[in-house]
Amino acid sequence: MRLSVQLAFICLVISGLCNYGYAQGKRHREYSGFFDSYYFRGPITYTLGVNLTAYRGDLSSGLIGTNSLGYGLSIGANYKTWPRIAFGGEFSYFTLSGKDHEDRRAISFTSTNMELLAYGRFYFVDETVRVAPDRKKERDLVFFKPYFTTGIGFLLYTPVSTSSILAVDTLKEGKSYPGYGPVIPVGLGFSLSHSHRLSFVLEATYRFTFTDHLDDVSTRGNSPKKDGYGFVSFKVQYCPGAPAKKKKQKLAPPEKYDGPKGTKTWKNTPREEKKPKNNYYEESDTTGGGNLDEQNPDENTGEEQPQEENPDQEPQEEGQQPVEQKEEESGWGN
Repeated sequence: MRLSVQLAFICLVISGLCNYGYAQGKRHREYSGFFDSYYFRGPITYTLGVNLTAYRGDLSSGLIGTNSLGYGLSIGANYKTWPRIAFGGEFSYFTLSGKDHEDRRAISFTSTNMELLAYGRFYFVDETVRVAPDRKKERDLVFFKPYFTTGIGFLLYTPVSTSSILAVDTLKEGKSYPGYGPVIPVGLGFSLSHSHRLSFVLEATYRFTFTDHLDDVSTRGNSPKKDGYGFVSFKVQYCPGAPAKKKKQKLAPPEKYDGPKGTKTWKNTPREEKKPKNNYYEESDTTGGGNLDEQNPDENTGEEQPQEENPDQEPQEEGQQPVEQKEEESGWGN
């Protein structure tokens, strides 16, 4: 019954993240007055990771026991809200194990755990977004982005302890499981961007807890100190709403040029001959009378016009001077 409730809760969380990501759509460029810069808000990014876990508690020696390694899987999502800042959520299923460093107890334990985490990231390096046309090209993809992360989570743990010396009843210490409690993760990481949509994350975090029963040992160990555990995670991040990587267009080879070679300039270009200006007298009359030759066909010609012959005049011989015709008497006396 408990397992079915836990699985139903996990499916509900994942469904909520998917619906939220679908509602956000693509990223949007906005301006932050606090950071005094432009940035791309969102879109939601999904993560899938594998974890190497290490336990620290009553049975380990040193900061983290080298004989207490476990494994796990995680799934989550994050969303960039401001420049250099992103918030996200993650669900992890993992194991913890350890062996006693004291031979007098010879205690070992294994534990299956589930963790629901809300975290924030502060990136030390972020994309540079410029909007002025006289500036350089936008650097909206950074390959190496280190960050600091912290948050708060809820842990559900179920340890099982055994001993080759002590009896099983003495190990339980009256504690019933599964147990639960808050955790606070603190760590560093970096992301390597392959494209706007795909990136890879390597992260190391330590979880501070408020319980001393992660290993099912408390009063028999160092009870004043609380247990803890660490994660070394490798994650794949995918952002479906980010712009896709543009493929390089393969252009067809240029056609063969058979024309003149070289650059055409004023030095190697022949000058065009100027056309002679029209004669003023050959131009049209501006008064609308037409061509002068058409108006007076008898003028402006070098040829003599034939004179009209008088029918009353006698024909003359060659070389003879023309005789003027006497005027007829009009009846008036001299």
